[in-house]
Amino acid sequence: MDPKAYFERIYAYYAKDRAFFTLLLFLIAVLVIGYLIPALYFGRPFGTDTYTHIFHAQEMYATDSLFDFYEELGKKVLNPDLEDNPFNYPFGAWLFIAVLSKVINLEPDYTAYLFSALFLGIVAISYFIYAGLFLETKSQKLFAVLFLFSMPNVVLSVNNYRPSTFVLPFLLFAIYASYSEDITIKNMFLMIIAVLLIALTHTGTLIYLMIFAIGFFWIYSFFARKFSRPLFVLASSTFLFFWIAVKLFPHLYQQYATKATLFLTPGNFLSDKFHIFFADELSRALYENLFVHHQFIYVIIWSACVFAMGSALVFAGEQVYNQYTRLVSEKNHAIVPLTGMSHSFITTPFWIGPIHAILGVIGFFRLDMKGKCFAVTVLLTTVAPAIMQASEGLDTATGALREISYLYLIIPVVAVLGLWYIIQFVKAKVKNSRAVITLIYIGLFSMIIVTPVIGNGYYLPSISGEDYIIEGMQWLSGTGTPNEKAVGYGYRTVPVYTGKMDASYGRASGTQTRTFIQLLNGIYFEKTGNQAGDLYSLFGAKYVLISDKLVQNLNNEKEVVIDSRRDLDKIYSSKDFGIYAFSQSGIHADSLFNDDQVSIDNVGSNIEIRTKTYKVVMDRETPKIKYIGTNTQNLLQEGTMYDSARLTWLGNSDDLEAYSFSDETFTREGIDNKLIYRTVLKDGRGIDNWSTVTIVYTFLPEMIEREFIISNDQLSTTDSPIMRVYFSTNLFMPASTFVLKKSFTRVEKDIYPSEDTVHLNDVYEEFYITGGDSGIYIKYGNTAPSPQYITYKGSTAYNYCAFGISNYETIQPGASLHITQYISVGNEDLAKRHILNDNRISLHPYPDGIIPLILCGYDYSGSPLRHGRIGTFTIGANSVEYTDVSGVLRTRSTLEKVVNDGEKGIPYTISIGVPPPYDNILFWEGLRHPQMAQYHGEPTGTVLLPESEPRTNLLEGRKTQEEFFADWKNVIRSVAVNADMALFMMRPQDAEDPIYAQDFLNILAYAENYDLTLIQPGPIADHFRNLQQIAFNSSFEMDEAIISVTNNNDMRVEGVTFSVKMPVLDEDAYVAENGEIKRTTRYLDQNTLYISADLEPHQSKKIFIRPGLAKKQLSVEIPASPREGTVMIVVRDKEGEPLNNAQIMIDGTPYITNEYGNVSMYLRRGSHELAVEKAGYLKEIDTVDVKGYFSFLEDTIESFYSHNENRTEDP
Repeated sequence: MDPKAYFERIYAYYAKDRAFFTLLLFLIAVLVIGYLIPALYFGRPFGTDTYTHIFHAQEMYATDSLFDFYEELGKKVLNPDLEDNPFNYPFGAWLFIAVLSKVINLEPDYTAYLFSALFLGIVAISYFIYAGLFLETKSQKLFAVLFLFSMPNVVLSVNNYRPSTFVLPFLLFAIYASYSEDITIKNMFLMIIAVLLIALTHTGTLIYLMIFAIGFFWIYSFFARKFSRPLFVLASSTFLFFWIAVKLFPHLYQQYATKATLFLTPGNFLSDKFHIFFADELSRALYENLFVHHQFIYVIIWSACVFAMGSALVFAGEQVYNQYTRLVSEKNHAIVPLTGMSHSFITTPFWIGPIHAILGVIGFFRLDMKGKCFAVTVLLTTVAPAIMQASEGLDTATGALREISYLYLIIPVVAVLGLWYIIQFVKAKVKNSRAVITLIYIGLFSMIIVTPVIGNGYYLPSISGEDYIIEGMQWLSGTGTPNEKAVGYGYRTVPVYTGKMDASYGRASGTQTRTFIQLLNGIYFEKTGNQAGDLYSLFGAKYVLISDKLVQNLNNEKEVVIDSRRDLDKIYSSKDFGIYAFSQSGIHADSLFNDDQVSIDNVGSNIEIRTKTYKVVMDRETPKIKYIGTNTQNLLQEGTMYDSARLTWLGNSDDLEAYSFSDETFTREGIDNKLIYRTVLKDGRGIDNWSTVTIVYTFLPEMIEREFIISNDQLSTTDSPIMRVYFSTNLFMPASTFVLKKSFTRVEKDIYPSEDTVHLNDVYEEFYITGGDSGIYIKYGNTAPSPQYITYKGSTAYNYCAFGISNYETIQPGASLHITQYISVGNEDLAKRHILNDNRISLHPYPDGIIPLILCGYDYSGSPLRHGRIGTFTIGANSVEYTDVSGVLRTRSTLEKVVNDGEKGIPYTISIGVPPPYDNILFWEGLRHPQMAQYHGEPTGTVLLPESEPRTNLLEGRKTQEEFFADWKNVIRSVAVNADMALFMMRPQDAEDPIYAQDFLNILAYAENYDLTLIQPGPIADHFRNLQQIAFNSSFEMDEAIISVTNNNDMRVEGVTFSVKMPVLDEDAYVAENGEIKRTTRYLDQNTLYISADLEPHQSKKIFIRPGLAKKQLSVEIPASPREGTVMIVVRDKEGEPLNNAQIMIDGTPYITNEYGNVSMYLRRGSHELAVEKAGYLKEIDTVDVKGYFSFLEDTIESFYSHNENRTEDP
């Protein structure tokens, strides 16, 4: 085309409507000068909240699905189940930028930067169309767009990437589609799409639209006396799409529950100020049933209420109109100004623009009836909430924040109408009207262009971060790894430009936040202390940023002394900005233990333990756990886990003292993967020593073993002080479910807030506490009776629960209460498996794997030093040996006697009487095993052997013959199950009494049936004493184990036995190299092997356990092209027979095949690591590639293009 003709054509268009094209050119100039040039010059996105949303878009960009996004972010916060986590937010804007970034192959921060510039055009076009609802000419619509882009609150937000801005066009289209009186398919479709996108993008906008739609519908119904069906559909659709959003994406619940409290404000206001008593109850009913409990029936109920109220207002409007038409037409009422406005309310004209406000007041009266109803609704739903909140004493911000920002819906429109009225007035009333109008336009155009220039050229860059600070952050991105964390308190740009996680991300409010701020204050303003180490240990912050702004954020007037700290290295500096790194030497120089699976390090004032399965942070000085969970999730959150004890003395209940171990003074010793804490508990006066307490933590790859040893070894008196110990493990943590287990019994308790504590006086041995997908699993060992007193209570003030798990026992002088706990984290099945895995190999306390049956005779008239003499009693033709223990039988033991026994070299004493088991619950486990006698925290050399009651003298009348021998049989069953020992005290004359002879023979046969071995107490005591100097460690796989054992004694020790739990083999038996399998027991699908070895003095030996035959091959059947969803995997042997109880590990999660050899699991798209194992078979490792839901479309398209390419290549 000829250029001259082209320009003539453009001029012809211009000549048709010069005003429109002039305004269009001016609008382009405003956008370029006021928005684009400042943005290009700044070179990165404006705003502060912007960078929070860019960070989430980056995280979404790095994943393949929403599920992956939430899963990965869950790993980066202290508690992924916390409802207040920042990623529990409508994701529409994040998803858009993430997808757009993938399409155009740009990083999300650049995509957001470019999109924010292009978004200006989208907003301008959207508002131009929207303004047509109220304005007639194209010039008026363009003026409305100009007024929009010159409103201060719009200037400071429209060029930012954030959800509230992103949904602006959708909000305009939702209102546009519902403004017309006619319902059309096009408008309904546009409305539904807009409301749905708002629901998935910005909570505040949907709640505002919900309130606005209801208000506009009701006000219009009353004043216009018409029932607007589109407005009713808009109001109802907001309820419906809110419900759909939270049902499809439950993590959005907390955002909506918080924002929807705005519905409570009108009810409270009407109830308090006008005494409409039911108003607050009505608003609370709406809030709780719809926004908290998400009941769909209330979507219908409240839609019906809106409908009914609208119909009633139409009728009321008709009545009022008919009655007061004459009065209204004859009188003009003055507008009564509102008084008593809060300061924040007075600033509203500034944020919407003073000129806009003045013109808007004039333009309001130029609107038609529907327009006036619309304007009043906008005013009521934006300014009124601020007035109500101010009346309640709440200091809430308005201005460019929250509801006030939605005044852009009406202010530009009425400002145009006001301007047009003034222009017409000037033309009619002023002689030199052209000059006056010119001055008006010059002033308006100056204001329109100057406002965005100031906002985008000066204010936004100043709050978005200086360039030298961003350059410093970008420098840090090239240091270390992305998994590290940095802290720059108040800088939202940290995770975007440093390439590190923000250590404050996902931090819970309350104690956790206070601790975080206290540590930061200590780092900045104190020269000494372990604050940097604690910040690293508790929050993972390796890098600390500093600037004048950061220091101001902490509101601390002390001198900044961070340069004086020895535990921080300054690695970057520019002007007032600096970066410090927690000293690498500080992390590793004080390593207590480190191998391939467990690391134990001193970090600050804490000790940090890490494995692939868990992370634990403990106090250096006390055995208190501050953090327990995974490397990214503290299951305690702001709660606590502590242990306590109460001690008293039998016969003197006045001497009762309570101790919290986190408050006592301990010494600490580290031996390999163990931490050993010791202290002595004193009486209330702090004078007399009462008890030695030893707490041993053993950190294994998948669990923590805790041993609490409370000894009655300090109080030396002439009487026999028997100690009563109440021991309790207490937790206060986020939780909703409490699981208790005993044998095959599993009880699950749902926890609700309560003022009262729930007490369970029953015996359980395993506990699982959880508030989501992960929790704490505690299993009690059989070194002490299982807990008998359990309490729990849901807090009414916090989303936390309190738990108490308690034991109560009596302790003889010199004896100890030895409580063992095994703790792991994860989901219930996985945590239980962790404990089983790390607890498969243990040292058996008796030689050659036996369960001892010891028969002891006693005679009080004998010599007190006579012990160990072997006697026999005759029952018919049978001669049975027993051991005379008269000299070591302690009916009233004292600590002096314990010391004397050790000094005299007495190898053992009988001093602990254990009642017979009751109903297989009480006195069943943890009591019938030997102990080393203790004195002042040290073993005396004497072994305490527990007596299993009753004694035979009770046959004289206190027990019937049947009851007595039934008790002994219960003891035999108990020790067989718990690998304990049965020591029966008997008088020879009772055993030889013909009345009981057959009963004694039956007892011996009964014991033999339960694999008990008749043995003397001396060898048992000697063996147990020698075991104190036996050390071992072990490793295992599915059906193989290695035990490394060392004899630290100066003598040969025979029959050192290990209890090894191994899975049952289908067709084979296990063999042991360098050891002998003495016996094997089976429980369900598990064999327990008792493997014995003889050790020379100071000899070390490795014992290997494996199947006796060569391992067989198994086959794994995986679907050829699995798609996201339920996938079945089948395991067979080489003959094609299904294999039951094969273990399948998918990405670390275990599954067990059923009798048909298969297991079904839900797999997301992507690559999954697969490992299949079964005892006696070779391990199979594979990768499963799962396709997405719509992979068939991809396959079809790929096949189509492939087919076309092949056809093209054909000649």
